[in-house]
Amino acid sequence: MLPKARSTTPALFDHVVFIAMENEGFSSVLGNGTQSNCASQITLFICSLLPVGSTASNYCSWYFASDGTCHSSSSMHCSAACYTMVTSGADITTCSDGTCNNLSNTNIFDQIASATNPTLQWKGFCEDNCPRGSDHFPPLQYTSSSSSDCTATYQTSENCFVKTCTTCTGSAVKDDQLIYELGHGHANYIWFTPTDCHNMHGSSTEGCSSSSNTDCTSSSVQTACIPYGDNYLKQILVGGGTLASPDSNSILGSTLLTSPSYRTLLYIWWDENQFSPNLQLGKIINSGLISNAASNEYSTLHMVESNFGLSALANAASASTMSDLFTSLSPTANFDNTWFLNPSPASGSVVLLNGAAVTGLVSPDCYNFGCSGSSATYYDTVQKGSFPWGSIHGALSVPNNASVSINTALLSATRLSNSRYHLFIALYYQLGSAVTGCNRVLDQANGSCTMTNGQCTGTGCTTSQWFDSQIRVENIGGANSAIGTQDTYDPNDASGTYTHVFGYDEVFAQTNVGQAFTVVNFRTDVLFQRAAKVWGVSLATAKTLVGVEIGLEGYDVETVSATLFSFSFSSGVTQYQPGLPVTVTDCRFADTDLVDGANQGKTVDIVDAATMASAFGSKIGQSSYEPLADTAQIGKIDIVDAAIVAYYFDRTC
Repeated sequence: MLPKARSTTPALFDHVVFIAMENEGFSSVLGNGTQSNCASQITLFICSLLPVGSTASNYCSWYFASDGTCHSSSSMHCSAACYTMVTSGADITTCSDGTCNNLSNTNIFDQIASATNPTLQWKGFCEDNCPRGSDHFPPLQYTSSSSSDCTATYQTSENCFVKTCTTCTGSAVKDDQLIYELGHGHANYIWFTPTDCHNMHGSSTEGCSSSSNTDCTSSSVQTACIPYGDNYLKQILVGGGTLASPDSNSILGSTLLTSPSYRTLLYIWWDENQFSPNLQLGKIINSGLISNAASNEYSTLHMVESNFGLSALANAASASTMSDLFTSLSPTANFDNTWFLNPSPASGSVVLLNGAAVTGLVSPDCYNFGCSGSSATYYDTVQKGSFPWGSIHGALSVPNNASVSINTALLSATRLSNSRYHLFIALYYQLGSAVTGCNRVLDQANGSCTMTNGQCTGTGCTTSQWFDSQIRVENIGGANSAIGTQDTYDPNDASGTYTHVFGYDEVFAQTNVGQAFTVVNFRTDVLFQRAAKVWGVSLATAKTLVGVEIGLEGYDVETVSATLFSFSFSSGVTQYQPGLPVTVTDCRFADTDLVDGANQGKTVDIVDAATMASAFGSKIGQSSYEPLADTAQIGKIDIVDAAIVAYYFDRTC
């Protein structure tokens, strides 16, 4: 009897897309699972997916004992039975090449088709005329699904399979029907089997083209097929685009993988090796994670069944669900293609998946050779608006009295001994005209300047029309920087790439791997005032917020990854509201410590109340106006500001 589906909604993902690859070992394709150690000379594209995806390094695709030990003998491999195991939980001895057909085992296709709460659907796609038949295409293995051919009606039919071309040889790269399905979001469980020309298996009989960079004609030395499979995956995943900007007619450019309305898991699966490669992509994935937990085909099946609320079949019941690959931090995401994706250098990765910007910072040169200083700087960010180095990436629409909200998570970090990295939000302000400031206040080593009546004298004076003001979480040498840590900088360089900029950053929270970095209603004018104050620039200086940048930057790190879920501007917010689980002392960000201002460890006291009183009733433009006393940021100092100071009175910030 078919196990009944439990009433539930999908736990982690609404859709799962499998791409079935063949016959390679984990280290041959993915090295040790880090991009810096990946076999990049032959799998350049696959390696670029590691920082934004997860992988299980102890995934056993041969016979495994009851204690989870993976058998090392190739005579115990599963071959065609791997496909049976991963879709029905059947034993490895159930069938072998040429005999995995007409099976009566209850399988995932039966479970999906019979699910009623929620209603689920499946769709299988076998490239070209499915030359390997049931050996490599599980819907053909079972009597319950083997006759469900909907090639002629694939746009309107579900719970069935499609041959992507009934007249093609195995050389044709055909995924049009699959892309159509990914653009319409029908099926919850999607399986795609490429031909042996493309899946790293290799074939001398399927008509593989010896002149194609995606076709492998070798079947005796299968490691020779790895670069061809890498090229093939690049072609179907991003098309003529890039990881940061995939072609709209590619898998990663499809609606099911890009729209914030979906939670889609893309699972690239290999069969038949003691430890086989695997990659998982999606906004619900712990990007950059290398799981060392023992897993196998039954684990993959159990993962899908558990997610959709289905009963575990056969051996899947005792297998893991590979839960460590997923993040529980998966709120609503709203990043879209109006954001400019900015990985640097090319070894970095940032990609939009279901509305989340998934970043994977990598510095392989440091990992392999050691490096330091600016040559070891890497960043993965998203940008919108105008910037001091001349780039313009769309127009930034900012309401009056704006505040910002951001939801993101730091997911992994592998540091070297002298590393530093930060996850940051940078707001770029363009001033009405260039002004002069002094870098002396915080950066004692780089200046001896002083500011008098708006004039700067001495070493360290900077003239600029731009502020780059950041709030961040920061880690230096393995330790989180203290909340309130500040710095100033001027990134001007001799090449002229950057103009002089008033740079300012402040650590406003501490977070560890696996935690959310949540900001709710942070007032943008407060950040500008804090930056202007330490540079000695008038707080009343006319400015416009024209650019925003969010992401990771690192020095001497091996890998760091994060997922950016959502960002928004709002107006009329009168105070900062910290989010959880990050703990922030909120009175510092209400900026009611008027006299000490940006200094950490000060108290809102009688001096602040007196400052408020002396400025009470003033407006912007009047000599008595004190911008820091304008806590409500409405251009005048009134009873609202006095009430805010009273509320925070006697609090240590």
